[in-house]
Amino acid sequence: MYGMFRFLLAVYVVFTGSIVRPIESKKMFGEFYFEIIVSKLDGISSSMERLQTEVQRQQEEIMKTRDECLKWQTEIMSTIASKQAYEEEILTNLSLKLTELSKQQSDIAIRDNREGKYLELMARMQFGSFRSCKDIPVKVSGVFNFRAKDTLPSFRAFCEQDKHGGGWMIIHHRYDGSLNMDRNWNDYRNGFGTVGEEVWIGLERIHQMTTAQDHELLVEMIDFDGQYKYARYDAFVIGSESEGYSLKVLGGHTGTVGDSLKQHVGMKFTTKDRKNDKSNHNCARRWTGGWWFHNCYTAHLNGPYLDNDQVENSKMEWYHFKNGWNGLSYARMMIRPLI
Repeated sequence: MYGMFRFLLAVYVVFTGSIVRPIESKKMFGEFYFEIIVSKLDGISSSMERLQTEVQRQQEEIMKTRDECLKWQTEIMSTIASKQAYEEEILTNLSLKLTELSKQQSDIAIRDNREGKYLELMARMQFGSFRSCKDIPVKVSGVFNFRAKDTLPSFRAFCEQDKHGGGWMIIHHRYDGSLNMDRNWNDYRNGFGTVGEEVWIGLERIHQMTTAQDHELLVEMIDFDGQYKYARYDAFVIGSESEGYSLKVLGGHTGTVGDSLKQHVGMKFTTKDRKNDKSNHNCARRWTGGWWFHNCYTAHLNGPYLDNDQVENSKMEWYHFKNGWNGLSYARMMIRPLI
């Protein structure tokens, strides 16, 4: 074995001309592998640089794609916002159009109503009668023709258009005592006196008017000292003749004089020839003049025209005017539709 080694060493010397020392051999071997390692490291570094360049390129592409996406998102959001704004504008315009259309319809309805009332008014003027004093277009006090319904006969009545807002029909008026109130049932039913002067318009006409539509009642009074007072009731209805022309409804009371009429609510009308009161005698005969007597009265505007305060004397009276039986020099009853 040793001989073989010596042989090989000799051959190596022959060919190389020298013997490499072990330390130099090791050095050469290390440098060889170091160069290999460095070469490998250079290759890895070059690959890393290429990889880093590629990663950077991909990151740039990602950033570019992200920017494009953000741009698209912004454009989409802007488009959505514009669409919403457009829709809101459309809804706003639609709402305005609907409001305008509603107003136009309301105006048309009001115009049609006015035209309808105008045509009705023209028809009334053609027929020569009105439903009430409130329907008369010329707000001037005077005498006009009326009928509660077209199927009923017309009648004449005086309209008060100046006091208490106007629109009042005079159904009873006394101011000088020239009209005799001591009448029978037929007279009080049909009416008597002169329209525009002292008058009783008639129970049948009062019934027709107050049952055709809701009415209020105004009673004006003046005593012989010139003191004026009034009573107002927000409802007033007179029954039919078959009901005895009863004072069926008398509404809430207001005014400057106390309520002397409420005692008479529900009472039928009494005249000297037809007793409907609750007294032992006929109140119309005892106190003169027809009225809605109870037993007998606290108000009697159809009594004799007399300046007197004696309880035993019959006269035109309203107890709560002075809380006594003072005679009145003036009395006027008026009705007006509530609507």
